[in-house]
Amino acid sequence: MWTFLDRSVARLQRVQRSIRSRFPFADHLWRAVVRYDALDGGRFAAAMAYYGFFAILAMVVIGFAVLGQVFQDNALVVKSVTDYLRANLPQLETEELIASGGRLGIVALVGLVIAGVAWVDNLRSSQRALWRLDQQPGNPIIRWLIDLGVLVGLALLLLTSVSIFSGVQDLLLRLIGEAEESPLRVILRGSNVLVAGLVDVILGSALLAGVPRLRMTMRRLLPSALLFAGGFGLLKTLGKFYITRMEHNPAYQVAAGTVGLLVSMYLLHQVLLFAATLAATSQHGRVVDLASGRPPREIEPDPPE
Repeated sequence: MWTFLDRSVARLQRVQRSIRSRFPFADHLWRAVVRYDALDGGRFAAAMAYYGFFAILAMVVIGFAVLGQVFQDNALVVKSVTDYLRANLPQLETEELIASGGRLGIVALVGLVIAGVAWVDNLRSSQRALWRLDQQPGNPIIRWLIDLGVLVGLALLLLTSVSIFSGVQDLLLRLIGEAEESPLRVILRGSNVLVAGLVDVILGSALLAGVPRLRMTMRRLLPSALLFAGGFGLLKTLGKFYITRMEHNPAYQVAAGTVGLLVSMYLLHQVLLFAATLAATSQHGRVVDLASGRPPREIEPDPPE
């Protein structure tokens, strides 16, 4: 029996080597999977999802605080925003959040800085670990300030992407009195997927190159950014479907949004880290570590197996 198993394993190994030698993409994918598993990419994704979950919650509360303070005397705006959120995030008590926005906003801002910077720190250190680079380069204070600036940029890109996908432009057009079937509304509605996809590619590029402070050629970066954009778009679609299905089930209303967000964050970070591993194991183009000091150090490609 053991002889049969040994022969089967040897045969599979020969097939694997044959496929890798014949198809460069299969070889690249195999090397990425091996590195991702060897460096515990799944564990990194779990840690990133934990901090990202609290950062996202803080962003939502800050958004409500801003709306509550800026538009508290405008009944039309409050009603339109409330209707929109009921349709897209039915588990939120929007009236209570908007009414207490000022107090919650201060607490959420502090929470966002703490959880958000920790999230960015995990984003950077996890990706640099997969690149086999120093995870905490440079001066700690300067690194913290850079992470804070990166957090602001990522928050804007994330909000833009999710807002476009969720149809927030319909809300804005309704607020300014645009007709239901006006040419502008029809054009914007038809271009949702394209614009959201473009924003997701930009977001993926920022996460994969800007956060770990790497400079790489477009040929090396773009496939990974496209993988992230596709995964993020799929998760947004599945998340909206999940929330819509759960909103009418009393047994799941309380926990559905929280569980769905946690699972989505974990899967999203798995996609991000695997995309980073694909870039790290690519043989195309130069990569420069901008955080390695002066002058920046070029990263040597993996030797062929």
